[in-house]
Amino acid sequence: MDHKEYIAISKEVAEKLNKHLEKFCKKNPAFGLILKEYTQKRIHLNGIQFYAGFKAANSKEDFAKFFHIPIAIECIMLAAYKTNRILDHKQEVWSSEQKIKETVFGEKIYLSLIFALLEDSKENLGEKYNIVKDLILNLISKIYQGFWFEQNDLNVNFSPLNEILKNWSSKYKKRNILFNGVYDYSSLIGFYIGSGNKSVFEKFENYFKNKDKMSHSAQVVNDVSDYSSVYDENVKSYQDAFSDIRNGIITQPTFELIKDKVILDALKNPQLTKDVSWRKKVMGILIKKNVVVKIKKETEKSYAQNINFWKKIMKVDSELLFNTYSILSRNKYYHEFLNYKK
Repeated sequence: MDHKEYIAISKEVAEKLNKHLEKFCKKNPAFGLILKEYTQKRIHLNGIQFYAGFKAANSKEDFAKFFHIPIAIECIMLAAYKTNRILDHKQEVWSSEQKIKETVFGEKIYLSLIFALLEDSKENLGEKYNIVKDLILNLISKIYQGFWFEQNDLNVNFSPLNEILKNWSSKYKKRNILFNGVYDYSSLIGFYIGSGNKSVFEKFENYFKNKDKMSHSAQVVNDVSDYSSVYDENVKSYQDAFSDIRNGIITQPTFELIKDKVILDALKNPQLTKDVSWRKKVMGILIKKNVVVKIKKETEKSYAQNINFWKKIMKVDSELLFNTYSILSRNKYYHEFLNYKK
C-alpha cells in the first residue's frame, strides 16, 4: 500500500467518524462544544488504527456498529492535550483566566463524552462491553498518572537532577508508555471487537516485556521533534518548540546531551531556549553526536517488532495496519530533522 492509498482510506474513515459524532452531538447538545475541534482533523490516527485492527481480524460484522469506540479512544488524547497545555504553559493558555477556564472545561467535556459514548455502546458491544470499557478507563487512568510521574520523576523543577538521572531510562520509558497507551491499544481493541479473542491483550504484554512498545518509540520521536522545528519556516507560534527542556523535563535528546554546558545552562535558565542561536547550537550538537541517528535506529527496531507481533496474530494481512506504525515512527518535524542532517 502506497502513501496515497493510506491517506485516501484514512480520510474516508475520518469522514465517517466525523459524521457519526455530528449525529451523536445533535442528540446530546452539550458535546457540541468540542465537536468542531474533533471534526476539523483531516485524519484520526487512533480511528484508523482501530479500523485497521478490526479489519485484521477479518470480521464479518459492520464496522459502523462500533464507531463510538474509536471516537472515544481519540478523545482520551484530545482531553490529555488540554491538560498538557496547562502544565507546560503551551499555546498561551495562561495568558488569560478565560483561556484557562475554556481549556479545563474542554478537557472535562471530552472525558464526559467518552463515558457517554461507552454507555451508548452497550447494546452493540454485547458481552465485549465490560472488557472494552475497562481498557478505555485504564488508558485514561494511566495517561493522568503519566502527567504526575513526569512532574515528579523527570522534571528538574520538582526533583534534583542527580536523582532524575538514576535509572533514567526505565523512568523515561514508563512515562512514555503511560502517556501513549492509545497507540498500543487502539488497534488491539479493534482486533478484539472484530475477533472476540480477548487473549490478544495478554499476548501483547508478554511479547513486549523486553521490547519497545510503540507507545514508547512514538514518544521518543515526538520528543526529539521538539528540538527540530526551528528549521521549519512555516512553524506556527503556538507549536512551542523546545517546550520540554524549557519546562525542565529530561527527555531523551536532553539526556543524551546532559553533560553539555549548553543544556545545563538552559535547565537553570529556561528563557535561553527561546533564543534562535541557542536552538541552532543545540541542533548542531544533536547532529554531531548522532543522537537522531541513534533514535532512528531504535525506532526502526521497535517498528519491526510491532509488525512481527501483528503478523503472528492477524487473520488477514493488513498493509493498512503496518502503515499506521510507520506514521507513528515519524512525524513532520522529525522527518525534516533527518533531512536537515543529510
